[in-house]
Amino acid sequence: MKHLYQAALVVLAMMTAPTMAFANCQVEEAGKIKSRVSDVGTEIVFENESEDVIQIYWLNFQGKRVKYADLEPTQTHRQPTFVTHPWVAATEEKGCLGVYLPDGQTRTVKLQSEVDLVPLRDVISEQPIETQMDAEAMCPDLCGSMNSEWTGLWTNQATGGQSLCNCRGGL
Repeated sequence: MKHLYQAALVVLAMMTAPTMAFANCQVEEAGKIKSRVSDVGTEIVFENESEDVIQIYWLNFQGKRVKYADLEPTQTHRQPTFVTHPWVAATEEKGCLGVYLPDGQTRTVKLQSEVDLVPLRDVISEQPIETQMDAEAMCPDLCGSMNSEWTGLWTNQATGGQSLCNCRGGL
């Protein structure tokens, strides 16, 4: 539960659907997410709007953290990367704040320290999600069935090729 609320501290801005922010860090802790291939280049931008120093890590091909930056408050870090390369934002005190999978466009992740007690979570879709239209058709109902609201985020890059919808609220 601790990680769920820590991840809720991360506020995402300017991110549209194919970019995925995992609601908690359990995917990293369980070794379920790692870099896959280095084919499609992209960029992810981290903006530290918190009072904390935030570390930015790449998850390598074995799923291990490789530190790339220490972001002081108000600092921004532009990171060239690849579509299947996950990134972790963490602090010394709070641990993992979130795991991010970039898409093919430059995206900005705004990291804030205000407490948001509405939990986020990732819900596995029984059917594969291949496109934004698929996500828009399936994720709102899937999240709604759990008394949650779809955040607009999804991925089909989860372990085992599963598709995930990101939901806010509910039990």
